[in-house]
Amino acid sequence: MFGLLKPTPDRFPDFQTVSRARHFAFGQGLPGSAWQSRTVVHYPELSLAQNFPRLSVAASEHLRTGVAFPLYVGKRVLGIIEMFNAEPRDLAPATQEFLVALGGQIGVFLERFYAGRTLQAADAQFVLLAEAASLAIFTIDDQSNILFANPAVEKVFWPQGRGVDWWEADGGDA
Repeated sequence: MFGLLKPTPDRFPDFQTVSRARHFAFGQGLPGSAWQSRTVVHYPELSLAQNFPRLSVAASEHLRTGVAFPLYVGKRVLGIIEMFNAEPRDLAPATQEFLVALGGQIGVFLERFYAGRTLQAADAQFVLLAEAASLAIFTIDDQSNILFANPAVEKVFWPQGRGVDWWEADGGDA
């Protein structure tokens, strides 16, 4: 049976505040343990957990069970997702396997997302530098189509000031 998770931002305000303010070292607490083990970590009863520094605030808000799993690519952990419940819950082996797979899928998505952002930033830096350069800079693809040409390209290839428009209108013959 499946149900929808409804966000309840005001349900555990103290626990959320403490969790957001806290930084966990490798192996510390639920997220640090998932980071260290690189797999799903389940605390079926938080009050019995040896490594749960937020126990007092979790107990005051009646949280009983916690599970964390890593977001990873290969052996590199990119982040951790934690989930808590006010009722004690066991974690079925199939659910644990699902969370491991989900962590891998989200990790791949995040890596590609950040790689795309990094590439866009690098491309923007290249264009800024190339536009300001006094040397002719251009890029072409494998079909010899010009993808980018800075203003200095015209000065180098068409020094008479006739420009690219004249060359293209004339059929490309210089």
